[in-house]
Amino acid sequence: MDWQPTEHDRLSFSGDFDRGREHQTVNPLFTVPDTPFKADVVDVSGGFGMARWERTLRTSDIALQSSITSENRHEWLGSGKMQVADFDFQHHFNWKERNDIVWGAGYRVMHDSMQGPSPPFNPPSRTDQLMSVFLQDDVSIIPDKLVITLGSKFLHNSYTGLEVQPGIRMLWAPRAGQTWWVSVARAVRTPSRRDRDLILDFPVPYPTPIPVRSILTGNPNFKSETMIAYESGYRTQINRRVSLDIAAFVNVYDRLESAVTGAPRFDVSGGQISLIYPASFENSGSGHSFGLETSLAWTVNRRWKLQAGHALIDARLRGPDQVNDTFQSGIWLTPRNTFSVHSSLDLTRRWSFDSSLYYVSKIPGRTIPQYGRVDTRAAWKAGESLEFSAGMQNLQSDLHTEFSIEDYSQNSAVRRTAYLRLIWTF
Repeated sequence: MDWQPTEHDRLSFSGDFDRGREHQTVNPLFTVPDTPFKADVVDVSGGFGMARWERTLRTSDIALQSSITSENRHEWLGSGKMQVADFDFQHHFNWKERNDIVWGAGYRVMHDSMQGPSPPFNPPSRTDQLMSVFLQDDVSIIPDKLVITLGSKFLHNSYTGLEVQPGIRMLWAPRAGQTWWVSVARAVRTPSRRDRDLILDFPVPYPTPIPVRSILTGNPNFKSETMIAYESGYRTQINRRVSLDIAAFVNVYDRLESAVTGAPRFDVSGGQISLIYPASFENSGSGHSFGLETSLAWTVNRRWKLQAGHALIDARLRGPDQVNDTFQSGIWLTPRNTFSVHSSLDLTRRWSFDSSLYYVSKIPGRTIPQYGRVDTRAAWKAGESLEFSAGMQNLQSDLHTEFSIEDYSQNSAVRRTAYLRLIWTF
């Protein structure tokens, strides 16, 4: 619901509830080969609610937003619940004609609880808080031609305390239809419950006369992973019908997560002797990635538009020179090349036909082969407020895999899909 009680105020409220069922195939013993997989049914449910207030003042505007989220998941190994409450404030104003300033603050509280025969986290229930403040200033050096953006975000989280994420960007428009930009920024991935509180005990298939187990635990001293991002881009309107976008980036990573194994030990708990191989997370990985993205848009005529794009990404990851470190140097879970072509055609005033073609190269380090994808959609406008559409996705193949996940769960594949849709605007 959107409501404008006064000329200067806008209110909006939104919310949803959901309930669903998923199917997965899991390995009850994790890494033990030839273990029969178990068909599992996952029940999920949740809800979301948000309220937002915006007010326009004489020389500025403010916004206040709050939301609450609840999620529940029940599967074979146990169940989990999570609740998140979020509050945000933002103030935007102009200062001395050349400065466009926006600042704000936020507060988030998160609570989760895991239940089951072997909860994966210790403690099984936890409440975390996240506080943030940000400031950004767009400085107009040459009006409509040269703008420098300076800013930073300051986070305080329950795991590592204060984190600073500054950034600087320059945008230059030498003439109409041409834009250059360059930026440098620092970003962090703060620790999660998995990094700090995980406790996972599973058998290891070693040919020994006594059982062998591995215990992977979180590290209470795990720090944030860091990244320095260097980016540059160029946009040009070649002519009235054709535009070109090119962007490049280099990311430098430090303190990446790896699992370091400790000295093996014998365990006699439960009246049975077993050999334990302990492992815990460390910030011992590093690396860099680079990429290039190109997009070309062509308005063929009044009714037909085409757009083509290509993204190239490569990475070099490395772990420390430690025999007991399981960091997989060079393993990158992103395809090196992706291509796409989109066509949007208005056949008549009421009928339209859209189609898309995708190509994704194989994923290094995973058994995910290259694949293509074709999507189509036809739409009919019955009037100004009513539209019917029908579409199909993955026309080229009934089944293909796009990503490989952990050993616990068997990969899910994407199927060919058909859908009908009705949109009514009133």
